[in-house]
Amino acid sequence: MIIYWLNAIRGSVVALWHLRLIDTIKTFLEEIHTVFLLVFFIR
Repeated sequence: MIIYWLNAIRGSVVALWHLRLIDTIKTFLEEIHTVFLLVFFIR
């Protein structure tokens, strides 16, 4: 039972970390896109 709970906790932590990572990558790409558009329009 304890092992089951540890596995569940570890699984949820990994899932949260995955979501956080995806979120960070999305934000990063959006910022790059915005900068690219700004540079493109300034030229």
